[in-house]
Amino acid sequence: MSLSTQNRNVTYIDIVGGLPEKRKAVYQQIEFMGKASIEDISQNLVAGKNEVSGRITELKSLYLIREIGSEKSKKNHIQTVYSIVHESEREGLMIESLHETKRCLENVEFNLNCVTGYSNDILTKEHDKLKSKINQIEKLLNNGKTKII
Repeated sequence: MSLSTQNRNVTYIDIVGGLPEKRKAVYQQIEFMGKASIEDISQNLVAGKNEVSGRITELKSLYLIREIGSEKSKKNHIQTVYSIVHESEREGLMIESLHETKRCLENVEFNLNCVTGYSNDILTKEHDKLKSKINQIEKLLNNGKTKII
């Protein structure tokens, strides 16, 4: 195993180990089950679905879990199913997301020059969200000492 891979894995373990307790509990449920829905996790943790869905959003934004599909619940509702992102996949997902977000930002910036009024306000908010997401991804990549392409 190369030194860069070892360093990446240590960083990944530090991130997962340093999660707040509720996030860690949700992460560990998904890891244990292999794949899980919010309903599955909330039943196993005896927690509300709203509480679990918040932790899911946080874990997704850290690229520790991802959506892998949908399936029907016991009540016949369609629900999203999640799985963990292995450390070997995480960096690639972040870089892919970074490039996609930058493409979206370029489109928003182009269109900002073409609109006025309320449309401009909406695009400005979207612009700010995209900039924030780019900063977050770059920060995550830099914590793992990944060179941004």
